[in-house]
Amino acid sequence: MAGCAGGRCTAGSACGYEKRTRLASCGDDGAVALWDLHSGEHLQTLRRDRPYERLNITGIRGVTEAQKASLRALGAIEDTAVDSP
Repeated sequence: MAGCAGGRCTAGSACGYEKRTRLASCGDDGAVALWDLHSGEHLQTLRRDRPYERLNITGIRGVTEAQKASLRALGAIEDTAVDSP
């Protein structure tokens, strides 16, 4: 695993901080996992928002199903609940 330089992590790297009690590791997906070095416990995973994170596309018109799928993959949400008669 490669180290970090200048406070920047790249995929497959790990950085230690906070008096060497914590470790931050980076994955190919851009997520940063924080670990406690003494217990080995996973503390938190940090992810940045995707381009359309939390954009509600419920009832959107004028786009194809493929385009809607792409929007969902980029963070958009769609209410799939169907009203009962």
